[in-house]
Amino acid sequence: HVTPYLHQNRNGRTHFLNLTRPLNASYLRLTVDTPEDFILIERLLTDHRAGTLDGEALIALLAAHPELVALNSHIEQKKL
Repeated sequence: HVTPYLHQNRNGRTHFLNLTRPLNASYLRLTVDTPEDFILIERLLTDHRAGTLDGEALIALLAAHPELVALNSHIEQKKL
């Protein structure tokens, strides 16, 4: 998995940046680790043209469509 590898193999060439925003969106799961994740991403891309959206627009889209968020909300994110 990419994230643990990056954390465990820091070579000085990788820098981490933490971005903050006024409202918490950490409940959103935008990854492709499970079939449910794939279904969500596929729907976002085909039905909502998510490939053309920036991060804030994508968060707004998901806030407006809780049925999309529900597709993979039961999946627990792996911890580092």
